[in-house]
Amino acid sequence: MLGELISLFTGGPKWVPGYLVDSQAAVAILAKVNPEAAEWWRVNTPQLLTQGRRFVFQAPVCQEEPPGGS
Repeated sequence: MLGELISLFTGGPKWVPGYLVDSQAAVAILAKVNPEAAEWWRVNTPQLLTQGRRFVFQAPVCQEEPPGGS
């Protein structure tokens, strides 16, 4: 409901290009470069790390990997 109120006063959602990423995979990748940050996500937002949940990353902050990995 809070999100709906904010949306009402800010003119609605802003659509930006982005990528859906499995939340568990995202945190696993984060753990490779910053284990403490990954642990924060695991402890503080376990509801976001369940099967089928995804994070959205805006396109400007993403780097695509070539097929087969880096």
